[in-house]
Amino acid sequence: MTDRRPLTLRTDVTPNRLQELPAGDQLPPDTLANALAVVLQGLVTNNNAGITAADTVLQALGKLQAQSTNKVDKDGSKVLSDNNYTNAERVKLANIGDSASNDRSKHTGTQPLSTITGIVGVGGVIERGSNSNGDYSKFADGMLICTQRIVCGFDTANTLKGIWNFPVFFSRNARISAQIVEGGAAIYKPLNIITYGQSTGVVGFLVYVPEGGIGASDVVNLDLTAAGYWS
Repeated sequence: MTDRRPLTLRTDVTPNRLQELPAGDQLPPDTLANALAVVLQGLVTNNNAGITAADTVLQALGKLQAQSTNKVDKDGSKVLSDNNYTNAERVKLANIGDSASNDRSKHTGTQPLSTITGIVGVGGVIERGSNSNGDYSKFADGMLICTQRIVCGFDTANTLKGIWNFPVFFSRNARISAQIVEGGAAIYKPLNIITYGQSTGVVGFLVYVPEGGIGASDVVNLDLTAAGYWS
């Protein structure tokens, strides 16, 4: 097989035709210009896959154009993200009203009551809970009721003593009521219940037995209620 020599396009004849150059001849100076002027007929620009060695020049140009069309320009100091922010999401955010975050019906989970203002209501329970210090109910009108049972143990021959830490704090001192429910020998004697050291978070109790005779093992259980306000 003999080596093939370069071909040149003869435009000086009709019809135009390709002609193999004789050995030693050079391409005419207008050959490159003619090649650059060829129309890219059949160019496909919807395939942005990577260019491979098997691609033709026309296929490679089409892929390059598709990759360029689909690229995302960097905007100043902003960086690209793996999360796609769609136009539908943009419209959804744009349609959220300024007061939407104030709609409690759309809130989930828990939120500290102290962070909520403008509660509407005349007395319905808005929060109820319990912990090791007792049970509590908060009402829309600001009322707070706490309950607990405590044990008052030996203090002196005339007194038994107990402390109640409220399950939640009151905004000011609450009204306290106490009822004896069970106990040792001291429950059968005349006695008085005295509160002391009360604050918005705690109250102390002395069960006073005028006749004395309280033993070291005597106890009295008290059912307690505190009624006041949380706001």
